[in-house]
Amino acid sequence: MKIIRIFSLLLLSTIVGLSGCESDVKDIDSFEGKSKLVVISYISPQDTMLVVGVQKTQPAIGRKLTSEQLKVKDAIVTISNGTSTVALNYNHETFQYEADARAWPVEAGKTYSLKVMSAVGNAEATCTIPFTEGIAITELEAPYTIVQDYFGQDVRRYTVSYKWSDAPDKKNYYRTLAYKMYTYTDSYYGTKRVQKEGLYGSFNNDREIQTDEETRNGMMSSEPISYHEYNYAAMDKPFYIYAVLVVSDRNYYLYHRDLNKQQGSNGNPFAEPALIYTNIEGGLGVFAGYNQLVSRLELN
Repeated sequence: MKIIRIFSLLLLSTIVGLSGCESDVKDIDSFEGKSKLVVISYISPQDTMLVVGVQKTQPAIGRKLTSEQLKVKDAIVTISNGTSTVALNYNHETFQYEADARAWPVEAGKTYSLKVMSAVGNAEATCTIPFTEGIAITELEAPYTIVQDYFGQDVRRYTVSYKWSDAPDKKNYYRTLAYKMYTYTDSYYGTKRVQKEGLYGSFNNDREIQTDEETRNGMMSSEPISYHEYNYAAMDKPFYIYAVLVVSDRNYYLYHRDLNKQQGSNGNPFAEPALIYTNIEGGLGVFAGYNQLVSRLELN
């Protein structure tokens, strides 16, 4: 009898527990899994094309959407500078909205408004293009050392770095980039080709994105970028290293800062979740403005 009573109590508690779970599920019957717009766009005076990426999110519940279903091809996308507006058309090859920036150039100091209207929803954002007055790259160097690769062969290891003067009396946001440009002879066709290759530091390089909070009105420096030049013998001489200083607005800085944090925690199950900054009202993503300064170094 005791065993029967115990079994009855266990059965009753199980039924009560199931009833409680069923009640909880009913409490979220009104939850709807809907896609949101994801909008990504950066604009600058150096642009030859205005580009806006528009997609939609995968809903938290419901069936998984394919990459094709996530595309938004029928949106109305416009950018305005307050006095005129340009419409961007969907490019079915690049899967983004585009317009010729040479016919509608972006100017420093102006505030731009982006609007996206679609069946998924509407989204909008604004950004202001920063000036570069008072900012100048003052030093660019790329010394090298001879090191051995995995095969025991000598190779040149270049370390690219540069400095710049910060514009006084205002808060500035920076991103430091670099690339190399060289000419070589195509061994198959026997013709000259020009090659452009980006140079990158560590994937966890937080100093690629900087503010002038601690160096206001002073000098600032990039994080050194080291790379091995395996193509040195085949390259025509001279070849060139370009330093690119991105002078950005706050939107660009915060978005890329958070992206760096997210990439830094990739694969770490104990890392804190990184929330990605967004300034898109009615959706997710970023609409940001930037300007560029470029300096060239000739190498032999």
